[in-house]
Amino acid sequence: MKIDENVTIPRDLWRGRRPKYPFKDMAVGDSLFAPEDDGIKMAGAARTFSYRYKTFSFVSRIVIEGGVRGVRVWRVA
Repeated sequence: MKIDENVTIPRDLWRGRRPKYPFKDMAVGDSLFAPEDDGIKMAGAARTFSYRYKTFSFVSRIVIEGGVRGVRVWRVA
């Protein structure tokens, strides 16, 4: 086996998993909607995100939009 020297590490491989939901990019008053199954996961992800980043706070509600039942998550702080 050949040893290679000075090979740079690709950035994307070492940054971890990309976030599924853009919570960090949300401003206070912004919201996200997802259909019911994914929406429930999104609400849980928002709760976990707010535990890790104390300056973020979210509220989620079950809503019907355009005839689709889902979950909307708002950033409130």
